[in-house]
Amino acid sequence: MSKADDQSSQATLGTNDSTIGPTSLTDYVILDHAGSADDAPNASEDSKSAGENNQNSTHQETDDDEEEEDPLQVRRLALTFDYLMYKIQDHTTVLSEAVAQNVDYTKKQQEFEISQVNRRIKEARKIINECNRTDLEIDKLEQLQLMTRDFRDRLASLDTRLKRHNKTYGR
Repeated sequence: MSKADDQSSQATLGTNDSTIGPTSLTDYVILDHAGSADDAPNASEDSKSAGENNQNSTHQETDDDEEEEDPLQVRRLALTFDYLMYKIQDHTTVLSEAVAQNVDYTKKQQEFEISQVNRRIKEARKIINECNRTDLEIDKLEQLQLMTRDFRDRLASLDTRLKRHNKTYGR
């Protein structure tokens, strides 16, 4: 495994052993995105001081030295890879937070719906108990009706016998 592979994996894993360093990624982002902005002419560039121009030439010399030391731009590739991994990790974190929030919201919604269903089940059980008691009372009334009918039939039979008895023994 080459040193660049080792560095990119260390930076990706977030270990402290990376030789790229935390500022390298920032420098890469600044250099990479500033490079496209430097190409465009700007009115404020005309008013740069001599010191700023001197810094730019020093920075250019450093870039030329780095290109001579790293002609295949492995360091830049490692920085690009690290930046890409950082952006992927950042995006993954955002997505996982969104998923966690969605799961929490859905869980609360489901718990609320379950509590509503449980409340309705309790109400239904109360109604069923009332229906059972009413059904029991209806059964009692039917039994009372049968007993009353039987008693009426016996009274009618007794009345008929009493009338026959009175006819026979004359009163």
